[in-house]
Amino acid sequence: MKTKITLLVVFFTVFFIGFAQVQLDSSFGTGGRVTTMFPQNLIYGVDSAILADGKIVVCGQFYAGVIIGLFENYQNYHCAIVRYNTDGTLDNTFGTNGIAIITSQGSASGAMSVTIQPDQKILLTTRGHRTPMSSVYHSVLRINTNGTLDTTFQTIGFDTANVTGNTGSIGVNIDSNGKILICGRDSNADFRIKRYNITGSIDTNFGINGTTNVNIEGNDFATDLAFQSDGKIVVIGQTNAASLSSFYKIGITRLSSNGILDTSFGTNGKSSFDFETTLFNPKLLITNDDKLIIGATIKIGTQNNKIGLLKTDANGNLDLSFGVNGKFILQNNLQSGFSDFKIQTDNKILLVGSISNADFFMSRFDVNGNLDTTFNTTGSISTDFNQNVDMARAINIQSDGKVVVCGYFYLNNIPSSLAMARYVLGPLNTKSFD
Repeated sequence: MKTKITLLVVFFTVFFIGFAQVQLDSSFGTGGRVTTMFPQNLIYGVDSAILADGKIVVCGQFYAGVIIGLFENYQNYHCAIVRYNTDGTLDNTFGTNGIAIITSQGSASGAMSVTIQPDQKILLTTRGHRTPMSSVYHSVLRINTNGTLDTTFQTIGFDTANVTGNTGSIGVNIDSNGKILICGRDSNADFRIKRYNITGSIDTNFGINGTTNVNIEGNDFATDLAFQSDGKIVVIGQTNAASLSSFYKIGITRLSSNGILDTSFGTNGKSSFDFETTLFNPKLLITNDDKLIIGATIKIGTQNNKIGLLKTDANGNLDLSFGVNGKFILQNNLQSGFSDFKIQTDNKILLVGSISNADFFMSRFDVNGNLDTTFNTTGSISTDFNQNVDMARAINIQSDGKVVVCGYFYLNNIPSSLAMARYVLGPLNTKSFD
């Protein structure tokens, strides 16, 4: 009998090998969750980054006024940056009790993304309006390690045509030389890419006087950029022909390291792909072999929003081995939206977003675009914060493999608290018997 039980244990151990048990990290916050309240004020947590010492930075939009019903004065919006210790407690050496609130050039603004420089200073992209009816204004600010505004840094940014929804965000990244690149939209509705020196001054050696504009299909907005191993710059975003203003596709272009259109990419330096429907909020990952993975929220007819992934080779051609003809759509009966993703060291893709049951949502996919059912046995996990409406917006993978997801949750129909969860990924537990 003992031999039979031993064989049975061995069988189940082999069967479960490779399956990842996903659980909240009990050493982080309270039971793996952290919330930071801003009483009587709106707070949106939209992006995060991990510092070299393991501390966590979360940025977002803070509303400092008094809310009357569901209305607020746009002038009271500011950038919020919060820094946490590795255990999820607020870092009191940063800002005021771990929180820094900064107004961008005296205008209404909100932080859209965060990037960390090698010296651990924080680069923050913002989006806002100088006046209620003005065009959208984007800028990049730099924050010192103690949470104060770095006044040695020249505030940089540009105006765009007034846009709606998630198309108002911009991408930012730092190249191997420490120079800062941002992307967005110019006044002609083209992709705009600008490069700055580490001081914030324009790098006139890039493109034409520091700027490169690329027309994809006529109505374009760049949302993200990243670097291939040879230093070339890949920029993605939304695009459509002017006659199809409500039907967005994914637009991609590639530039040389000095900002010149790389005509060896796609067709004359550009590619565009669709999911036979409109999409928004595309983001970019570049794999170890320089292939491109793009995630977005997509809308299929009258169906609920879905999460879509697309993969190309290094030169902008669809990778037909990925999903179905280079594309994957997460099929479920729930309203779902894409927010962010990262690649693990084994090249699997961790993706976060939101689903209609209003919880943080995380899924994992393999390199071929299949839902990885070895992840939590179903391929996905959801996390609830006190039965509120919860929105996961960003994901980061720590050096020890733990996964940090940040966002915010609603209280009384108002986004009132930053929210974070940290997960431990490991093999499913198996028990032995004597």
